[in-house]
Amino acid sequence: MFPGALQAASGRIQEAADELKLVWINVREHWQDQSASRFEEERLHKLFAEVQAAIPGITQMSQVLGQAVRECSEPEQY
Repeated sequence: MFPGALQAASGRIQEAADELKLVWINVREHWQDQSASRFEEERLHKLFAEVQAAIPGITQMSQVLGQAVRECSEPEQY
């Protein structure tokens, strides 16, 4: 996988999480019981936290991969 593809995937993950947040806001207007609150707390908060934690790691991985690609593309020097 190329570094640019990794960064693009990271962006798509963030966009999907943002879209899910917006959809959830709309759902919560109609689903207002204890089950909704439990779902939000147990599932969505955890998911959003994991996405936020993963993005910096993906960025760092992309940078390391980019450096490796550059180093492997350079001709060997003796």
